[in-house]
Amino acid sequence: MRVIGFPFDRGRLDESSRAFTEGVWGDVRIATRYDVNEPFTGLMGVLHEVGQAMYDLGLPAAWRDQPVGRDRGMALEESQSLLLEMIIGRSRPFLTWLRPLLEKHFGCTGSEWDVENLYRTLTRVRRSAIRTDADELTYPVHIMLRYDLEKQIFDGTMPVRNLPEAWRAGFDRRLGLRPSNDTEGCLQDPHWALGQFGYFPSYALGSLIAAQLHETLRTQSEHFDAEIADGRFGGLFEWLRQNVHGRGASVGAQELIKDATGRTLSAAPWLRYVEAKYLEEVVS
Repeated sequence: MRVIGFPFDRGRLDESSRAFTEGVWGDVRIATRYDVNEPFTGLMGVLHEVGQAMYDLGLPAAWRDQPVGRDRGMALEESQSLLLEMIIGRSRPFLTWLRPLLEKHFGCTGSEWDVENLYRTLTRVRRSAIRTDADELTYPVHIMLRYDLEKQIFDGTMPVRNLPEAWRAGFDRRLGLRPSNDTEGCLQDPHWALGQFGYFPSYALGSLIAAQLHETLRTQSEHFDAEIADGRFGGLFEWLRQNVHGRGASVGAQELIKDATGRTLSAAPWLRYVEAKYLEEVVS
């Protein structure tokens, strides 16, 4: 977090059963969960929350007491989390920088800790009942299921009491898995209990935004990958502060994205990104 640029005089990191970011201007608190058998659970959780925290901390100070000084919505918030966690954090350049730290602090040696094996481990596609453990390719399926169920609840075609079985059936139909209990099913997320209906699509939209921002970043900076491999994140966040964070809510999301990337939001950059990443062996 320090190397990435998180200012600990304006925030902190704690442990929780669920990762989250909360706070007010100038004081942002992060919590993540850890798994002693899976070190990347905690690391990727931290990267996800730091992405969002850096957005919140980068909002324009001059506008901090006005609505225009707020973030531009949860899709933009999630884009910052997914950019850092999924796209950069699971890239070869990032793992090139991380690999010596794993050996230094945890004594990790051997071929299983080589950059290429870490990369293949972190880009493995496998079905999971838990949304937060899902890979980039199956994650959108989790979102589509929740969105479909939300619409059925609100248009009155599905009573809430039928939600557990509808979830199991929908998940089986989409991913060929049936959750063994409701903790792995409709009770795994806190959003509905908190009244946050309609929130889930922001994760999928955030993925699209993140891919479009990343594509533009790499196009505009020929040294971007080399900087990440060296553990230099200043250029990344300088660009984000100028094009995303520092604009607050002064313009709409589509206008912000167009100003930053030269075009309105499209699925095309995300498709190019996942095809290049996950069809690499097939193409080669």
